Amino acid sequence: YLFISNEKLLPLQTILQKIILANQASMQMPALVSESDIVTSRVTPYSVQIATMMISVGPIVLIYPFFQKYFVKGFMIGSIKE
Repeated sequence: YLFISNEKLLPLQTILQKIILANQASMQMPALVSESDIVTSRVTPYSVQIATMMISVGPIVLIYPFFQKYFVKGFMIGSIKE
């Protein structure tokens, strides 16, 4: 993160961490946010963490069943030793 100057090159984990930290910072500084926004916004830091976790794990869970046969085939080939 320290050596990447282009925002487009940041890894997914770094982007999600920025989102979580921004949400935590906004929850800790309610003086900058009007009271009506606080009342209507019921997004907790925990729910943001769960949402970012689902964003990062979701594609893996959705794609794995379609490519499972190739993973099993590769494991079998790699496990056979003479």
